[in-house]
Amino acid sequence: MADLLIVVPANGALPKAQDTFRRGIRLTELLKSQTPTAVVERDFACVASYARRNGSGKPIVSDPKTGNWLVAVGTWFHDDGYASGQEERLLARLRDIGAEGLAREVEGFFLIATGDAATREVTVITDVPGTLHAYTRSVDGGVAICVSSLVLAALGEVTLDTTACQEYLQTAAMYEDRTFFNEVRKLDAARCHRFRDGALVARPRYWNVTDLAPDSLDGQASVDALREAVLAGARKIGRAFGRPVVDLTGGYDSRVGVAAFLAGAVQFRTAVAGEPEHPDVVVSQALADRVGLEHRYFRPPPVQTLAQLDAALPFTDGEYDLVDFARIHAVQSDLAAGHDISINSYSGEIGRGYGWEVLMPHTGERRPLDTANVAVKRFVNPGFDASIVPANRRLDAATHFRDVMARVDEGLDGLPNTMQYDYCMTMMRCQRWYGRIASSTNQIWPCMSFFLLRSIIKPMLEANTRSRTNSLLFRRLLVELAPRLADYPLANGYPPLPVTWKTLHRFWPLVPLYGGKVVDRLRRRVGWHHAQNVDPHATPRMRLWRDPGVAELLDPARMVSLELLDRRGLEAFVSRSKMPDFDHAGQWSLVLSLEITLQRLRSLRTQMLGPSIGPAGARAGTVLAD
Repeated sequence: MADLLIVVPANGALPKAQDTFRRGIRLTELLKSQTPTAVVERDFACVASYARRNGSGKPIVSDPKTGNWLVAVGTWFHDDGYASGQEERLLARLRDIGAEGLAREVEGFFLIATGDAATREVTVITDVPGTLHAYTRSVDGGVAICVSSLVLAALGEVTLDTTACQEYLQTAAMYEDRTFFNEVRKLDAARCHRFRDGALVARPRYWNVTDLAPDSLDGQASVDALREAVLAGARKIGRAFGRPVVDLTGGYDSRVGVAAFLAGAVQFRTAVAGEPEHPDVVVSQALADRVGLEHRYFRPPPVQTLAQLDAALPFTDGEYDLVDFARIHAVQSDLAAGHDISINSYSGEIGRGYGWEVLMPHTGERRPLDTANVAVKRFVNPGFDASIVPANRRLDAATHFRDVMARVDEGLDGLPNTMQYDYCMTMMRCQRWYGRIASSTNQIWPCMSFFLLRSIIKPMLEANTRSRTNSLLFRRLLVELAPRLADYPLANGYPPLPVTWKTLHRFWPLVPLYGGKVVDRLRRRVGWHHAQNVDPHATPRMRLWRDPGVAELLDPARMVSLELLDRRGLEAFVSRSKMPDFDHAGQWSLVLSLEITLQRLRSLRTQMLGPSIGPAGARAGTVLAD
């Protein structure tokens, strides 16, 4: 499924809960132009399920004998070999072993919600990395759960979460359980959330990184374990989906994913999107030709109208850059017409020791993660223009992200710092940034990251530091699975082969590559930049500024986001953004996305309840209230 809406009534509040449930269905129709594929109303819960845009997804399944029901969003695989589309078997298994037992037998990119008529409980199971986003809030008559944070926000009064909004404007993502709104919270990863009598009563964790055996796989043992995992993963996808399409770019991770499908004898196609001269596009076509793959290339259409961004909003709830997702939406909609599922390679970095340079000289040691250093290197955006936020509300990004990382990694001090780092990146950047893209794409058609299968995460995290440093694990795996893919250069010029005396001459591009990085750092430090000839009409920002709707939307005197932002700073920022040499195009896209989101929320509330948002510039935290 693409979406679900659940309302769990409080004691004695069933009529109010049913009214809230119906308002949620109406809001979903207004926002997404969708009606439910199935609705089940019990005195302990009301639930509606929604198909993806391509029509796929199993509606709610029920057991007529017990009155129990189950609905699954996303893509799941059971250890016994069955998968998405066989939810009746999942419901039968649930009866035998309970929600926590079931959660330990399922993997993928999913959200599974079940209702138990005997206990009068609703249980919502989230996937291991928490990448399929789902949210909850208190509502009139009980508690609501939904895949759309914007639908939940429109169900009642909300106030802006200024921390979440600033995280978003700085990094294009929000973290922990935050959304744009204080009243709407994201469900946590790898948990069975139990709701009863209008409240969340428990959320036991069914998977924990501390259950793994760090540093237990070395050398060939690490390659063998990962090889078996990726082959099994490719085959289970092939059994469940007859026409998968697998991303193929110029880097390591997609190449390993494609190699697993090739070695697993799975029927599939590959695809890439980008400008024709981009190295990912050029290399991917060469790789496909080299091994005889049917390969599709997409050149995303230019993003140049407000209408394109408005069309992207229902998929993202505004939690992802709408300018970027408008391109993604075009590509994925095209692919969905001829395939069954999109497989990407996000988070393959776990298997390559990517980013570990911030741990030097203590890489791999069992010591607390230096969260202050990692926060600055990985999450603080040095190019962020803070002038748009009032000085008394500005987030101290270095301190904030240090503290967030410390909370995420709490209790992991005894693990190798490499595992702490990988876990933190998975539960922060992967969960909230990639997860928002995937959760949005899942509403078009099935999608998932190959490397976020629980069975593949395990051997990657258990491989020791030596095995993963400098991508050695992936290099060795590629040679075993698909030597012809391993022998062809990456987009940056050298091949993903293990470095030996026989292959050393193939790595000469590393010299100019890393030498160039050093020179670039020196240039930035002394303020010396190469002048670039930029066609102002070629950038999405300049194209969008030609749309009168954008100019109207970004009128600082009328912007709803003035609840968070500083008017003078915003006026200067917006004025500068109309110039071709503006340095904050990414931040501008996020400001625009936030404003579109807040204005759509105001429109939804007006359509449902009458005027609900006060004048721009009112006291912070109150403008979204009735």
